[in-house]
Amino acid sequence: MLNILAAIGERDVPVYQGADLSLMGAKSCTWIGFGKNGIGNATFSSEQLGGEPPIVKEEHAANALIRLSKQYAGKLDIVALGPLTNLALAARLDIQFASRIRQLVVMGGSFHARGNASMVAEFNVFADPEAAAIVLPLFAAARLTLVGWELSVASAFSWAQYDELTKFDTCESQLIKAIFSLYSSMRPRSGSSGQETKSQELKAATPEPDCENSVVHKSSEVVHDKDNRFAVLGTGIEVANWIFCDGLAMACYLDQSIVLRAEDHYCACELSGQYSRGQLCVDWNDQLPETKNARIVLKADVARLFDMLFDMVRPKQLQLQN
Repeated sequence: MLNILAAIGERDVPVYQGADLSLMGAKSCTWIGFGKNGIGNATFSSEQLGGEPPIVKEEHAANALIRLSKQYAGKLDIVALGPLTNLALAARLDIQFASRIRQLVVMGGSFHARGNASMVAEFNVFADPEAAAIVLPLFAAARLTLVGWELSVASAFSWAQYDELTKFDTCESQLIKAIFSLYSSMRPRSGSSGQETKSQELKAATPEPDCENSVVHKSSEVVHDKDNRFAVLGTGIEVANWIFCDGLAMACYLDQSIVLRAEDHYCACELSGQYSRGQLCVDWNDQLPETKNARIVLKADVARLFDMLFDMVRPKQLQLQN
């Protein structure tokens, strides 16, 4: 995070370090595509950084959240792109914390039991289910938006679209390319997936709510180890499309017209199931008496998202010419 802020010239953005373990003391496993440093093993030269990266503030992230929620009571929006541990800590330290938050957008959850961290659970929730179980009941649907894993898969970009976004010699374009270089190396080799991959990419360009076939994973040999959820040997994993989870969630916050369809329902995190721990369970038919606490995004305007990203990464003179 610090190097990314330095690379884009945003050195004044305050950064606070939060919890390094879940509420139950577990360490999160990481997907191999994100690398050991969380940004695809990308490194930055001192020239790219323009000097030293920003310094992490001494205040703990949970305490900073509480302070900022008081300073901007009723005006503070939070976009959570990782496990909800720090939000849960803030809520436990200050019982009025959640009531002061205007809007919370969460990238997390699998609402149709199609997980990526387990058979049924999405990574961010699976990494700290207790935190999700604490945070979700504190909000109402008008103030909590969930952008889940299945939507992210259904809204994936083709690798051709990824190449369009990373072809420019701008800081923004090259930053995306650096961060996702390891992920990009997992795209299907030419001829390895044939017509199947081509049809998958076309489907990703105009996604439907049913995301069953919008991503293909292949692996010749996969082994588990203590440092990663899995390590890959041989030809490894092939990913048919570029899944842009965090960017989709942020875009849904920045431009609400990207949300084409959403529904309000009661949502709770499963904590006990042998196989279902970490799944977000949704009362789709509104059978329970509980208050609807989440607005679940079901369909996104991927074309608009692509246009937003393209405008961000292309040279500014191109924008002026158009």
